[in-house]
Amino acid sequence: RVSRERTQTVVACALLTAIVCATTAIARAAPTNQLLVVPRPRVITLLSGTYRFTKSIDVAAPNRADRNAASFLVAYLHGIGLAAEPEPNAGAQATVVLSSGHHEPRLGDEGYNLTVTSAGVRIDANTPCGVFYGVQTLEQLLPVGVLRPPRLPHVSIVDWPEYRWRGLHLDVSRHFFSTDVVKRTIDVAARFKLNTFHWHLTDDQAWRIALPRYPRLAHADRCRSTPEDCSYYTESELRDVVQYARRRFVTVVPELEMPAHADALLNAYPELMCSGGGDVLCPSEAVFRFIGNVLAAMAKDFPGSYVHMGGDEVPDGAWSGAPEAAALCRSRGFCTAAQIQGYFTRRVQSFARRHHRRIIVWDDALAGHPEFDAAIMAWRGVEFGWRAARLGYETVMTPQTALYFDAYQGSPHTEPRAAGGTTTLENVYDFRPRSPSLSRAEAANIIGVQGNLWTEQISTAPHLFYMLLPRALALAEIAWTPPSRLNWPDFERRLLPQLRRLSLDRYPYRKLSRTT
Repeated sequence: RVSRERTQTVVACALLTAIVCATTAIARAAPTNQLLVVPRPRVITLLSGTYRFTKSIDVAAPNRADRNAASFLVAYLHGIGLAAEPEPNAGAQATVVLSSGHHEPRLGDEGYNLTVTSAGVRIDANTPCGVFYGVQTLEQLLPVGVLRPPRLPHVSIVDWPEYRWRGLHLDVSRHFFSTDVVKRTIDVAARFKLNTFHWHLTDDQAWRIALPRYPRLAHADRCRSTPEDCSYYTESELRDVVQYARRRFVTVVPELEMPAHADALLNAYPELMCSGGGDVLCPSEAVFRFIGNVLAAMAKDFPGSYVHMGGDEVPDGAWSGAPEAAALCRSRGFCTAAQIQGYFTRRVQSFARRHHRRIIVWDDALAGHPEFDAAIMAWRGVEFGWRAARLGYETVMTPQTALYFDAYQGSPHTEPRAAGGTTTLENVYDFRPRSPSLSRAEAANIIGVQGNLWTEQISTAPHLFYMLLPRALALAEIAWTPPSRLNWPDFERRLLPQLRRLSLDRYPYRKLSRTT
């Protein structure tokens, strides 16, 4: 009888233990399903318990610099039907506390700590930028379409980015897009922690910047298909976009294509071509005066550290037969197109330095091994980026085989018009910027990745966002999340609520399929 009672006791304990374990597992599994954040945070520690928001949510930002992020969070909470108010002096008693000014080295300028406990939500960071990114994560933790105060799992998130250049490029030369469309593109970048907006403002088809000193630039276009394609941005519109992006911690990098891809400019000011003609800017003092004046104006409108000067696809025969090029040959001892382009790039670099800017160029500009202090944007293939990194250049990887968003996303028979080739969502996610063949120092020269959206085949905003989304989310994850944390099936799972949010915000996007 005693043995039987002991057996029953053991069985009962085992059952109780199993129930407790199962309950704990369920409690831990349920919150995990709520952590559907893109890009995936670096460190997530789930804790026991949950925190339920009250009907009235106070958002405290004791530091004035954090009130920008607080305003975005309050607006988001209002948008999902919750009552929220900014309370700068509420202190630790607030539902959400945002606080920068900390000194945690591993977080850098963009990382954050986000904790949810029984006391509420707290986001700490070294800088207001880190606080802003913590807010983006918090917004994704909240359920979509809230009808009652939500509940969040107790959790600790420690997060910072893998790369410092996380870029999104938009070509507005081939087809013009209004500042409203540009701002909505910047909104996507900010939501998913992309921090650079590369604005391709000039090319063969059009020059989209109005400069009072050069009034003919405003009409330097070919008006391809619609009246909007004859448009340009005024200085006030440029500054408005830059300020809009700055509030969202996105740096705008303008691109002025030179010396090639300059047909629109040369049509407006033919005196900038060599006396023998041609379709590239002449390496003459008149051209360099023009560039110096343009960069001086751009420095006022674009306060970021970089200006992109193009440098791609200069024909081998550029400047052949031009007296100005012949004079350079005699005075400086070089005659090839690559050597002249290197000289051209160094001259532009000197103008940029005067305004405390640094130039970035497409990898073509490295032909002929020129010496200049520029960052490289590798588009022709990963090997060009790795070569630049080995040579000591800061390098942004943006290969057309993986990160050109004007390519088809699936079968050309079922997809809208595209430039050609196929780049699926999974292709983007599988791209790894660094090579194991690089040394640690060489790998450190690869400062980031960028997705490029060229618009030769794209003329409307719905088409633009269809091509951008959801590929931009895969880009955001490989730019922010360390490679050891990347996982395609898990990304697919986390992607679904993000697409729902994009849909609620009226963004067109490509629907997921089994052949994504």
